[in-house]
Amino acid sequence: MKNLSFRELSALGSALAIAFCAYSYLPAALWLSEEYSEGTVHGLERVEFVYTALGLVAFLAGIQIVYHVILAILMRSEANEPADERDRVIGMKATRIGYGVMVTGIVLLAGHLLTEDVSGLLAAQYLLLVLFIGEAIRYFAQFLLYRLSI
Repeated sequence: MKNLSFRELSALGSALAIAFCAYSYLPAALWLSEEYSEGTVHGLERVEFVYTALGLVAFLAGIQIVYHVILAILMRSEANEPADERDRVIGMKATRIGYGVMVTGIVLLAGHLLTEDVSGLLAAQYLLLVLFIGEAIRYFAQFLLYRLSI
C-alpha cells in the first residue's frame, strides 16, 4: 500500500467508510424492519430508524471529513493539485460503473416491491442498501482504475 496517491487514498478511504457504515447499520435495520412488518415492533422504533439513519449519515460525513483533513495534511502537495484529464476520466468511468449498479439495484428493488408485500419501512431499508452498495462500488472502481493506471 506504499506509493498510493492522494486520490487513490481518498477513494479507498471513502469506499471503506461507506462499507463500514453499511455493515454497522444495515443488518440490524433490515432485521428490525422485517420484525416491524410482522407487527412485533411498535411505532416508536420506526421513529428510531429515522434518527439512526440520520445519525449514520452524520457519522459517515464526520468520518469522511476527518479522514480527508488528515490525508490533506499528510499529502499537502498532492492535495492542492487540480484534477487533470486522467482524474476526470477516471471519475466519470467510476461514476458510470457505480450508478449503473445503483440503477440496476433500484429497478430490481422496484420489481421486488411490485411482486411482494413489503412494508414501507423495509422498502426504505432496501433502498438505503442499494445506495450504499452503489456508492461503495463507485469509490472502489475509482481506486481500481487509478491502480490499473487507466
